[in-house]
Amino acid sequence: MPTPIDDVRSDLEAVFSGPNLFYFVAMGWSTYVMVLSGADRVVHDVFDRHIDMKTGNSLANVGGYLVPGLVTPSIWVVGLLTHDRTLAGAGSAVIESILVTVTTMGALKFATGRVWPRDGNLVDYSKDFDPFRNGTAAWPSGHAATTTTITAALTAYYPEHWWIPAIGYPLAAYLGIGMVDRNSHWASDLVSGMLLGQAVGYSIGRNFRRRVRGIAGTADSLIVAPLPEAAGLSLSGTW
Repeated sequence: MPTPIDDVRSDLEAVFSGPNLFYFVAMGWSTYVMVLSGADRVVHDVFDRHIDMKTGNSLANVGGYLVPGLVTPSIWVVGLLTHDRTLAGAGSAVIESILVTVTTMGALKFATGRVWPRDGNLVDYSKDFDPFRNGTAAWPSGHAATTTTITAALTAYYPEHWWIPAIGYPLAAYLGIGMVDRNSHWASDLVSGMLLGQAVGYSIGRNFRRRVRGIAGTADSLIVAPLPEAAGLSLSGTW
């Protein structure tokens, strides 16, 4: 039966190489733009002054722990108990995705030390970072990252089930927005968390699909070529 530690090395290579690097670049670039442009502060002020999700942000906070805490092990356990190899593979993909996402997220939080938002508008904390000193900091959002990585892993593993991304990605966005509403994250924390979750989850889910279900899908490729009769380069890829 599949386990979450099957061929971890190849999974990590898939996560942190090739086209996936664009996700990590996008994490940094989107945050850079949103911080320097003032977008993070604007979004914070809009929620602080005009939007109140009331119990919705509390549900988002709790849901961000319950979804990965319950969904992650239950799929694998049910697969083992029912001797369903395909379901056990899905659970294995989700568990490994969560572990890699949480480990990467923890390292990024510690390395960036981004200061959490605070109530009120007298002082702008959106540009404050305290690298390697702030412990578990704000960037990226763990709620957004873990829920997205579960969705991405299952989407890649079960590409025929359209309802997985249709439910999962809006749920991840809702949980992230709820954390912005309760002053637990900046908007760019949400964006970067979803990008991280997508990079990790989809790569690992796709690899488990190939190993367990025997569905090869499309191999990763990235091609950079000069444009004919024009000045510039053409960038194309499949993954």
